Amino acid sequence: QRLLDHGFRRVVAIGARPHLYTCSERIAGYRDALRRAKLDPRICLVEHARLLTSAWLLESVFKKHKVDSIISMNWVCTMLTLRGLRQLEKQLGRDVHMISFDDIELADMLTPGISAVCQPAERFDTEAAKLLFRRLKGEALERRISVVLPTNLILRQSCGCTRLPSLFEAHSRTHYAGKEIDRDGLFSKTVIEWPIPSPIVRGITRGYTKINAVVTLA
Repeated sequence: QRLLDHGFRRVVAIGARPHLYTCSERIAGYRDALRRAKLDPRICLVEHARLLTSAWLLESVFKKHKVDSIISMNWVCTMLTLRGLRQLEKQLGRDVHMISFDDIELADMLTPGISAVCQPAERFDTEAAKLLFRRLKGEALERRISVVLPTNLILRQSCGCTRLPSLFEAHSRTHYAGKEIDRDGLFSKTVIEWPIPSPIVRGITRGYTKINAVVTLA
């Protein structure tokens, strides 16, 4: 949605191993955003990340879709896409814009900085353990439980952001977003980093990460 808000209309989703639940769910979210914008989805998936080469990017992404922006489905795809862009002499922020699902360690050190959706991976094992302990205590639980955790949208420059919103604008946007409830009734935080990684402004935007935990006891 952030890329669409910046006026991009040829947004390509790049992912690997489409059979994985996480990939299919992120692609579903991408489709939802494009459908609301009345745009056709442009999905480029490979069976394995090793197939995501500069030659594949050139043929499947640039020539086929005339891409103006990319959303990568995980950090591996982000790294390989960045490598491919460099080999193709494509400049991020000039020839194409990008948002990564998963924040990479050097995202804020690159030029431009990589905007990213950051999931709370450190909480996955905690939430799964809580479900297990509830079962061990004899609490009646369904066999399959869906736990929804909020994500962080970290705004840097790769998505097309060119300036830091003023504190007044950020507050207004936060207040407005707070009036909306998405289908899960949850919001994620937006962390704006500009131009270096410091939590200057924090707002609220829609987004979520799903964890499906299956607790099986012998």
